[in-house]
Amino acid sequence: MMKAYASQRALWGATIVLFLSTALLGLQAAQQVTRISVSGQFTAIGVPLDSPTFVRPPRSADYMQVEPDTAIVSCERIKSALLRELQWVDRWEAKVYLRLHVRQGDNDSISVQGQEYATGWVYSVDLPDLIDRRRFYDTIVQLLLVEMASRGTRKEGIPVDMPKWLEAGMPAHLEAITTLSLLAEPFKGGTENHRPDRDTEALRQALREAPPLSLDELNWPDPNSDPVLARRYRHSSHLLVRELLRFDQGPRYMAAMLGSLHTTLNWQTSFLQAYGSHFQRMVDVDKWWMLTTALFLGREQGGVLAFEDALDQLGRILLIHLDVSMNGESMSSGETTTLQHAIERWDSTRVDSLLSVRLGRLEGLQWRSPPRLAPLIANYRETLSNYRRQRDATGGTTAEKVQALPNAKVTLRKCIRQLDDLDRALGRLRAELAAMSQSRKRNSAATPPIRRKEPRAIAVDPFNPSP
Repeated sequence: MMKAYASQRALWGATIVLFLSTALLGLQAAQQVTRISVSGQFTAIGVPLDSPTFVRPPRSADYMQVEPDTAIVSCERIKSALLRELQWVDRWEAKVYLRLHVRQGDNDSISVQGQEYATGWVYSVDLPDLIDRRRFYDTIVQLLLVEMASRGTRKEGIPVDMPKWLEAGMPAHLEAITTLSLLAEPFKGGTENHRPDRDTEALRQALREAPPLSLDELNWPDPNSDPVLARRYRHSSHLLVRELLRFDQGPRYMAAMLGSLHTTLNWQTSFLQAYGSHFQRMVDVDKWWMLTTALFLGREQGGVLAFEDALDQLGRILLIHLDVSMNGESMSSGETTTLQHAIERWDSTRVDSLLSVRLGRLEGLQWRSPPRLAPLIANYRETLSNYRRQRDATGGTTAEKVQALPNAKVTLRKCIRQLDDLDRALGRLRAELAAMSQSRKRNSAATPPIRRKEPRAIAVDPFNPSP
């Protein structure tokens, strides 16, 4: 009896030792590891993929599993896509630490904290290891935007006023333009492919069902909006970012805005400084946004103008009708002039109004022009935009204007010379179109007309018409 009891106690002891040893090995295997990305900016801390406690999640179209090795790869891919879109070089200053914890529920929050040290900013992101793909994507893009805009704030200490529409629109834009998925996921068999043109059509359809928000609504979003309004806000922000980047040198303008956010009290000031060649005031942005949304929603694949029609509209945009004043009313005099003459002879107020209208009309025509003519219209837009920006750079006090007068004359002569070159290119296209029209007329005249066979008359008995 005692021997049996002793044997049972020995068996229990061995079982307990084995259990404790297994638990200890499990704890050691479940210890968190640290992974550093290729650029050194991202550091991920969490349970590795080969840990016994790492549980494979159920298949879901919305959620992704996050672990240290794939997290840093995803962050580097997203950063590369953002830098490529903004045409920036990777000169990061702030380190980013990703701390992964076990997911608690659907409403598990993501905590992002930034701390400024003597050597620069350090950001810490606490997020669950099972997360909605879009939440992860948006979090990394928004953090990168803040990091880019915060460079150099150690001296001034001014908080960055990041536009809400940029925080929502840039992740949506990057997600739409990339042909390959930027997210590295441990349990996916391959890389997802998608077509950006389908995303454009999906965006157009979504904004037709729920019209785009106004610029004021994009500037001041409702933090307690329902999911339907949140999707509408994301789609509207996506379109705004997309169209701003489509400007001539649009990526450079947006990068300049980001780089100056830490020096201004609000983003509107940085925006107007960066896009000064297109907008003088925020009301000009509002007018442009109304026109942009209307053109985007009304533009179809078959909406491209014929070459002859687009060429005719371009000629009318470049031709300026002169007005005369009679009895206090302005009316057309029937005379016309060129852009070069107006820019050289008119006062700055009239030139500003003229350029604003012509640039808007050129932009609208460029979207609807055939590929053969669109580059020429883009060159006209770039020439006029550069002239207005360089001319405004000579502003200031009267003494400064007098000192900068030689540079202003050089800028004017350069603009007129470029417009003359573009007009010659336009003349060649018109001559080519006229030659083609004349050739069609000659071919039509040389081709003998087709003789149609006259129907043979058949005698019909009026009393018995049926054969």
